[in-house]
Amino acid sequence: MKRNSRPTENDDILEFMKRLDLTANLFSHPFAKLMWIASTIGVTFLWVMVLGKPLSTTSAADAFKIVGLGLVAAVVYPPSLQWWLKLRRDEGPFIGHVIAHAPGGRVIPVLRFLFTKRAFDHIFAQVVVDGREEYWEALSQGNKWLARWRRVQLYLSLGIAIVSWIGVSALKNAIKMWKAG
Repeated sequence: MKRNSRPTENDDILEFMKRLDLTANLFSHPFAKLMWIASTIGVTFLWVMVLGKPLSTTSAADAFKIVGLGLVAAVVYPPSLQWWLKLRRDEGPFIGHVIAHAPGGRVIPVLRFLFTKRAFDHIFAQVVVDGREEYWEALSQGNKWLARWRRVQLYLSLGIAIVSWIGVSALKNAIKMWKAG
């Protein structure tokens, strides 16, 4: 951006990307776009070698398709990333639903499906209720950062409870089998 020129929308997006991550300054170097295209084609070749057939058995037409896919990805990805970042920046704090799901709200049906009613009622429901209570308390105090941390703690506590329940259940079954045998 020149010193006396007015900032454009793209300059604002680039500044936003620079603050967002370390790769944002990638396209300021004149050789960077060519390197981006070459690296995308290389990653596409690697992806085909791992998931598809090896390149030694690939025909020239397939190789051209791979190169074309890499070129399309290299050309489409940076502008779409800039568009997405601009959209996210312009939306502000109201992204998605105005009324968000409560912490653990989407996990509860999965837990009900995977675990017994007794395990869900006595273990997992209590973890979710306690985590939600701490989350709402932090929100009522106006501390959004603490509320986000309480949400993370809720999911960590659920993960620990799930692993512990599976371990204890396996140990109980092993003891029953050992006593029976």
